[in-house]
Amino acid sequence: MVDTTMNVSTQSHDSQDELRREPRLDVDFLALVRGVDARGRRFEEPASLNNLSSGGLYLRLRHRVAKGERLFIAFRFASALETPALAVAARGEVRHVAPQSDGRCGLGIMFQRYRTL
Repeated sequence: MVDTTMNVSTQSHDSQDELRREPRLDVDFLALVRGVDARGRRFEEPASLNNLSSGGLYLRLRHRVAKGERLFIAFRFASALETPALAVAARGEVRHVAPQSDGRCGLGIMFQRYRTL
């Protein structure tokens, strides 16, 4: 059985540049991210979406991406591919970059626009 529960979090982080204005849903969704990495190379990569709100999301991926970069993100409100779910396509701007201990890059992304599919 797959756990598809979502927890609402309003905790702020210790960072002084915390920009959250909306409650976040703690999730474990797969996403597909397309954009240009810090070396100027185009990429398309599956990513781990960790939380989202009406204003943005936080995800982790292998490519390093610069703050200010614009990305395309597609995800479904489900933790398993075979589960029917609402899908979202979004464009957003990277507002926060956090290198991870596992070599990935954590990105805080502010939505510029999105639509449901």
